[in-house]
Amino acid sequence: MEGNSSSDTIIECAGWGSTININASRVNLTDLGVHKGRYDGISIPSRDVHFHNITISRLNITKNDRGINASNVHDLKIQDCNISDNTWYGVAVKSSNRILLSGNDLYNNYYQIDLESSSECSIRSNNITKGKYGIRIGSDHANEIVGNEMRNTFYGIELHDVKGIIKDNRLENNPSRGIMFFDCRYDRIENMTISGSSSLVTVGANSDITFVNSSLNKGWFPISSNAYLTLVNTSFNKDRFQFTYDTSGVTVRWFVSIKVQNKTGSAVQNAQVMARNSTGDPIIFTAAKKSKKSYSTLFNIT
Repeated sequence: MEGNSSSDTIIECAGWGSTININASRVNLTDLGVHKGRYDGISIPSRDVHFHNITISRLNITKNDRGINASNVHDLKIQDCNISDNTWYGVAVKSSNRILLSGNDLYNNYYQIDLESSSECSIRSNNITKGKYGIRIGSDHANEIVGNEMRNTFYGIELHDVKGIIKDNRLENNPSRGIMFFDCRYDRIENMTISGSSSLVTVGANSDITFVNSSLNKGWFPISSNAYLTLVNTSFNKDRFQFTYDTSGVTVRWFVSIKVQNKTGSAVQNAQVMARNSTGDPIIFTAAKKSKKSYSTLFNIT
């Protein structure tokens, strides 16, 4: 189904129910306005049959109870849509695989993006503003959260038992929390900017999280039981850590790359390098190898 534009071709729900129900595979919705669904703006209520290859693009989905509500779907693409002012969910997806949300503007939905029990989902380059929860994901694996901008959402990103890739996101002025982890393991979350939240990074129980090349400023770092946070080449406020239990920890590591050359520009092998801090004490360059609860240090200068 293709309209002229999302402002010219508008579908409204006149009574109770969803504005559009999708009950088939290989469906494309493009350039439509989807308004005032008393349940869902777009419903994909697959229970016994897994629908697949559904594309929703350039839609204006607004003033429904839930913007897009999908379950048991494979290969769903939601791209370049405006999803705003829906009472509960902007996008809700459950028990699905290979979901792409890209280039969307989400504004003032209570739950902006909510994924549950799904895998191979990609949330990329979305602009998320206002609302109660920005991105909330539970029990999902092999997922990506990349290149999103999020502002003025009360809770930024909340993750429960989630694995995948997180990088290049900017989270600013989300009043309560920037990003929260519960039962999560991430070895490398990189190039993140998180600022202006009361709690910037919340590391919940049984989580082990590493940030690399990131900026985490103007907020607190609550660390729960059996929870570990590692910051590598990452700026932060050093007096803002909150430890609830003694079975938790924070490791801070800074790395510098030094190459010694002779006058011809060739590398000098086994050069001896000495650096000193602001008080004049020597800084030893090391390579740290991580164990479960501590770091063994190996001397490694070449």
